[in-house]
Amino acid sequence: ARNLEEFRRNNEDCKFVTCPKPYLRLCTKHVVVMDYVDGITISSPARLVEEGYDLTEIGTKLVDNYASQLLDDGFFHADPHPGNIEVFGGQIVFLDLGITGRLSPSLRRIMRDMIFSVAERDTPRLKSALLRLSSTSPDEVDHAELLADLDEVVDEILRQIESVQRDEIAGTSLA
Repeated sequence: ARNLEEFRRNNEDCKFVTCPKPYLRLCTKHVVVMDYVDGITISSPARLVEEGYDLTEIGTKLVDNYASQLLDDGFFHADPHPGNIEVFGGQIVFLDLGITGRLSPSLRRIMRDMIFSVAERDTPRLKSALLRLSSTSPDEVDHAELLADLDEVVDEILRQIESVQRDEIAGTSLA
């Protein structure tokens, strides 16, 4: 129940994401009493479209919110399979917050550095972030080889992103 409360607090300003409201005074160590949500699971795309939802918009909002959970809040739903995510009343509803995770501020900074370094094709910055995350001593790393490998990885990631963007522009995306 506490996870539901924290998730609701973290997302109270987000109009498109919520979770069931828990009734703390009725909850025990073994029973969680909360609102019932009769939404459409994200594993039913045809039904979502039938009900007037835009799958691309749902996907974009899910990614945006999940990035916020990880990078801003440091508290995230750690079991986001399709059975735990529904759409109801125009909102994405995260269910079953029994498994959650936490990221420290320092780990969130490293993750942000990694994301921005990929977006900016800054492989030295990416290498630095990865080494801060690694348990390997920087003295044991072939820095030139690592940079060359990261250049290839970043180029491939950005090629794939550009390909998806081209498909969306051409209207052939599999949303």
